[in-house]
Amino acid sequence: MMATIYGYERYERARHYFEDGDFLDAARELEELFTDVAAARAGLDVDDREVDPVGHGLAEPRLLLARAYFHSAQLRRAEEAGIGRVAVATDTAEIAAAVKAAG
Repeated sequence: MMATIYGYERYERARHYFEDGDFLDAARELEELFTDVAAARAGLDVDDREVDPVGHGLAEPRLLLARAYFHSAQLRRAEEAGIGRVAVATDTAEIAAAVKAAG
């Protein structure tokens, strides 16, 4: 029986993969995270849709996914992640401005 891996654990594993330069595994781990989030949200009743099962934002994992795609030469996927311009920014002020502009 496989142990359940929770969202934060997936994010941390992906972050470690990314830091170690293993961008493909980082992207795969984050794709699983977003698959799990979508499944959790899809399983809600119509009356429960106001309560998000995630309980927090996903901006940081999305940015890491876009960066993992970029560094693993999956440029189209990085762009499709919706924050391709943010992914290549290095200055935190530039990142904040791009995220705010993406709205």
